[in-house]
Amino acid sequence: MRTGHEGCIWIVEFEPHDHCDESCLDAASRQRYEQMAVPQRRRLFALRRRARQLIEQALPSGAGTSISSSHSGRWFAFYVGNQAVGIDLEQLGGPVDLAALAEHFPHAFPPGPGQPLPAPLRALEGHLRWSRLEAEIKHTGQTLHQRLAQPQPAAAQAHTYSAVFSAHYIAVFSRRRGVPMPRVVQLRYSNLAGASQ
Repeated sequence: MRTGHEGCIWIVEFEPHDHCDESCLDAASRQRYEQMAVPQRRRLFALRRRARQLIEQALPSGAGTSISSSHSGRWFAFYVGNQAVGIDLEQLGGPVDLAALAEHFPHAFPPGPGQPLPAPLRALEGHLRWSRLEAEIKHTGQTLHQRLAQPQPAAAQAHTYSAVFSAHYIAVFSRRRGVPMPRVVQLRYSNLAGASQ
């Protein structure tokens, strides 16, 4: 796998039959794994760790030292490159109540410009704005609590955002203005694991 100066984003889909050996977990990850009571959460946790290992093993030396990752449902997003960035992935589901969020957290969810979106697009707008917020705080190093209570930091105003959509998820990538959008690779875990054998 090749990655240039701008880096690369991998979006990996896990399917019900995917599994991996827990031997891929280091000591800290194994402790978290053993604390999870729900088998499905344990399985996906181990798969995400293994997917990250496989991606890192496939990268050439010096591919990048900046890492950001996110997961939701059966999808996992992972960035490696030479830029400090933030990435967030959200599985699309029920609508996000932007009106309630704006009422409780006006700094984080100011009114959008122009006319309200048509009803079919409002749920997508909610996911998009929430995912953008999550990507921003990963990029700036704030906590979610800090960002919900405070105006956007000056550093974040120099950021730009790009989104990757599918029928099932949205992924938002935060980077400094002028930094190219990374290449995006979407694949199934079975293909990633098979390529390593």
